[in-house]
Amino acid sequence: MNPKDFKLCGYNRKYYNNLKHFEKTYGVKKFNRLIKRYNFVIFVRNPIERLISGFMHLCYNNIKKENYYCNECKKNFTCFVNILEKRLWQILNHNRIPYTKHKEFVYNYHFYPQTWSCDYYKHHKEFTYIKYNSSDKESFSNNIAKILSNSHVSNETSNFIKKMINDVKTDHITFSQNETTIYKNMLYNDSLLLQKVCSIYYFDFIQFGFEFPEKSNASEENEINSINKTNHSLKNLHPIPIINRTLAKEYIRLFFLPSLKLGICFIGKTGSFVTYKIFCYLKKKKNKMNQNKLTSCKMDGKNYDNLANLEKNYGVKNFKQFYKKLNLVRFVRNPIERLISGFIHLCYYGVDKNVQYCYGCNKNLTCFVNVLEKRLWQTLNHKVLPYKNNEEYMYSHHFYPQTWGCEYYKTHNKFTYIKYSSSDKASFSNNISKLVLNSNVSNKTLNFIKKRINIIKPHTTVSKKKTTIYKNMLYNDLLLLQKVCSIYYYDFIQFGFEFPKECKN
Repeated sequence: MNPKDFKLCGYNRKYYNNLKHFEKTYGVKKFNRLIKRYNFVIFVRNPIERLISGFMHLCYNNIKKENYYCNECKKNFTCFVNILEKRLWQILNHNRIPYTKHKEFVYNYHFYPQTWSCDYYKHHKEFTYIKYNSSDKESFSNNIAKILSNSHVSNETSNFIKKMINDVKTDHITFSQNETTIYKNMLYNDSLLLQKVCSIYYFDFIQFGFEFPEKSNASEENEINSINKTNHSLKNLHPIPIINRTLAKEYIRLFFLPSLKLGICFIGKTGSFVTYKIFCYLKKKKNKMNQNKLTSCKMDGKNYDNLANLEKNYGVKNFKQFYKKLNLVRFVRNPIERLISGFIHLCYYGVDKNVQYCYGCNKNLTCFVNVLEKRLWQTLNHKVLPYKNNEEYMYSHHFYPQTWGCEYYKTHNKFTYIKYSSSDKASFSNNISKLVLNSNVSNKTLNFIKKRINIIKPHTTVSKKKTTIYKNMLYNDLLLLQKVCSIYYYDFIQFGFEFPKECKN
């Protein structure tokens, strides 16, 4: 075997090319069938090593050349990271179109999170992930050998490739350079910058099993001691993921109107009090238009109940078939408005004078947010059992992320999402009207419902002075606001709510 054959090969549109050309060459359907039959591999790298390597190769070492990629920061690493983060947020919020030119592609290819590449969001289960470390060629070559062996490549070829891996040197190798060590130390000695880098690549660390830097994680003791003040540790700035399991079917509230082919799942502080009464009204066979108010109805195990009871009464298979036939709806709310509304209603004022839900924080919003965040992480990591009593349900129903409710992780594509705002009754009643009209409800019934929406006053907090005070308190505490944005990160993203500008910088 000739070592000279160990070199790069050109595009040939059949074996090595980009996804667009592959689909064009094979045809989309044939390509999708083909991709299912192959063993696909992605090599992943520690996010910090990858960032430093890319920065040294494309920015630092190329600064004197015509083609360098420094985000207009020259050799300023802090500036580079800040602009990278800003660019990623712009793309997430559709404020920037990536890949408009080759330069943008280079930034993406070398610096964007690895979980953003290779259609990870839809193909992640189809890949085998192998960790690459430029300082550990032996481990890398052994992993390559395993792949080749599984694909029935001869030992002779496999051994040749292993030898070439140990001998080959890339043109842009950065591992042994003194400057690389200098920039790495610079990063690790700047705790805020390190936290930002770990936030940018948070899911690369999580999904691919890389260890977070020790300096970026708060110890359990520090977390407890800082419960009444905003914690500066990276752990408390991490976006909280969407939970990928059902916590308790007993606390998923569903309401069905089979005759209207309509169904709803309730989440606290999203207008559920009003929509629940509307569904109760529509459920009645003979609606009295002269009644003074919309009334509540009892759970009956058939139309309105929790998921566990509904599955029990229908039978799981029948329930799933029935479920598929309905137009399913969820009302969602701006996460910060929902948090403040829930806090004022259930903590500051309480259900009554003797029943308050404050996590033991006595009207302290900072303490409340810290405990809530800790509770969510504990639940994610199976360290606490949610819903062990009604009190825990009240917290989850009103304060847990909306992307944690209604089995969002597996049913999100089945629902239509309607935004609710307590300060915009006109928009809310119009959305209700569209929903009901699509189910062929009479105009007479519709007008009655719209009228009642404008009259009904649940435990509203929007006009209370305390609501404004606590909202201002939150917006004046940058770190606390960022923590709230991290807790409800996916509520903002999935339901299209705008992040506060303080959370973007």
